[in-house]
Amino acid sequence: MSNKSHLILLKEKLIRKLLCKENVLRKLLYMEEGEYVAHCLEFDLVTTSTKSFEEASMELNELVESYVSYAHEYDNFENLYKLAPFKYWIMLQFATRYEDCPEHGKQQPIKIRDKTYSIEAATAATA
Repeated sequence: MSNKSHLILLKEKLIRKLLCKENVLRKLLYMEEGEYVAHCLEFDLVTTSTKSFEEASMELNELVESYVSYAHEYDNFENLYKLAPFKYWIMLQFATRYEDCPEHGKQQPIKIRDKTYSIEAATAATA
């Protein structure tokens, strides 16, 4: 393994250790090229909608459920966490918590087999 590859792995492990909480997923909502985007930062999964954040968010929940269910079914937890690029983690730090916006309700947790994943959602001004 090259030094560059080794440094990238160390950086990702450090970010995961500092930012990721067990059984908590961060969902970042933002506009990009006229579309509503929902982005799960721990898994780097993205969905889009032309209609609303709510639709993109619901689609992301379904995608995350399928993704984690697959990992459970095939005992493939080593590859479960694939972190989003660092710029999205920075966006999250400056985003407004989704629940603090009057037009949005509280995010429902996702239950998959014996684990419950709580969702911390935030809306960013722009990507």
